[in-house]
Amino acid sequence: MEDLLKTIVHAIEEKKGYDILVLDMRPLNSGVADFWVLCSADSDKQAQAIADNIREHMRNHQNTSPIGMEGYEQGRWILIDYAQILIHIFQPAVRAYYNLEELWGDAPILQF
Repeated sequence: MEDLLKTIVHAIEEKKGYDILVLDMRPLNSGVADFWVLCSADSDKQAQAIADNIREHMRNHQNTSPIGMEGYEQGRWILIDYAQILIHIFQPAVRAYYNLEELWGDAPILQF
């Protein structure tokens, strides 16, 4: 699982995504996914580029594809679902509004 998370974080960093957080959701028994990866992008085009880069890296380096993706066309909040890992790519205003890191503030933050 650590390799998958490292691949995702690297793909985000390559496209200049920032404020990257990896939340370990397992202790919270959220029932949604084991890990959430959150990051910010300054525009819809950057958010889409990050999403594209994540999918490319996961396909090429981890031989896996997402089971779903939402919000790509608008690019304000893109959600990519890899079953055990959910990736949230936000524009800053949307990230501040939903404030998932505070909502799920009991989740341990992993460092990569």
